[in-house]
Amino acid sequence: MTRFRKTLLAGVLLFTVLGSMLIFVPSPAFANPPCGSTILVSTTMTASIGPCPAGLKIGANGIVLNCAGFTINGVAGAAVGIDLAGRTGVTVEQCNVSNFVNGFELTGGSNNILFHNTGLCNTAFDFYLSDTSLNTLAYNTASCPAAPIANAGFYLTAASNNVFISNTADGIKGYGFYLVSSLTNRLLANTANSNGIDGFYLTPASKNNGLISNTANNNHQYGYKDVSVGAGTKGTGNTYNSDICGPTAATHDTLGGAIPPNVGVPPFLCTPQSP
Repeated sequence: MTRFRKTLLAGVLLFTVLGSMLIFVPSPAFANPPCGSTILVSTTMTASIGPCPAGLKIGANGIVLNCAGFTINGVAGAAVGIDLAGRTGVTVEQCNVSNFVNGFELTGGSNNILFHNTGLCNTAFDFYLSDTSLNTLAYNTASCPAAPIANAGFYLTAASNNVFISNTADGIKGYGFYLVSSLTNRLLANTANSNGIDGFYLTPASKNNGLISNTANNNHQYGYKDVSVGAGTKGTGNTYNSDICGPTAATHDTLGGAIPPNVGVPPFLCTPQSP
């Protein structure tokens, strides 16, 4: 195994390469990690990086990655822009991530915050959450209006007790917000406009979620599609309150078991808006 260590005086940067792993340990102030780094302490970026064959990995709990509005840009096929696998208590903010398979990925872990980030034209999912809980995503944007390619802006699978506040999915090829087997999440004042399929889609095993004051306008199929069944709003397994929607190619929404049981016929999960 090749071992190489280089330290710059004044405590600014420490790079440690052990085999193929690059560990980035900046002083907890302003620094710039190279592509493929594992971040171990709080870091504020000073420039954009990429095109990257690998993105950044968060390697410690309780730290902050502040991209200060700079971009992490991937090459075709690069897996994840910012990877928070197994992390707890991490904040990622003001990061723009583009051209990866998944832009931001949370698998396992809990109690993380994603604030004011942008996933731009990532090929599968801009924000991907799997088997994770108690995270807060606020004021993030998923978008690719010029040439939509993502399957979903915000994708949750087996993700529970997370909070989504004032996020936007706009111009996505597939779904704005897509919940698969995900329970007891809260979606508050989010926007899903002009997406290629549905604004919000909840699969049969996604239940006890609360959607409040969200907006879904001009999506190609439905503003809100909920195919769960339960004691929630209009016979679904979830609760809707003050959600609004605009015209779509099919109807405003659909609900309750079959697809679609209520094409063009009230009651809607949302309050239909005029064109």
